[in-house]
Amino acid sequence: MNKPDKPHDITVHVPFASSAHGPYKADYPPETVVSTVLSDALTHFQIQPDSGSRYYFLVDGNEVPADVTLASLVKDAKDHNLKLPLRTETISG
Repeated sequence: MNKPDKPHDITVHVPFASSAHGPYKADYPPETVVSTVLSDALTHFQIQPDSGSRYYFLVDGNEVPADVTLASLVKDAKDHNLKLPLRTETISG
């Protein structure tokens, strides 16, 4: 009896132009939501969010909602890599 293939982890690459720490790279299960990756990336970049800034990812020029899964962002089921550029926005209050 063959076991069904386990979904492959997705290797996420997070570049951030303002970082002196280099890009963040980690493997995640496909069902991981974007907010988890965002939190981990902010920790890697030693960023502590505050009320004056907002951080988010872009894919194809569009902001990625925090509640979507990584699997939903991968265009090709055989491709297990995902680039999520980190952006910041200053919130004026």
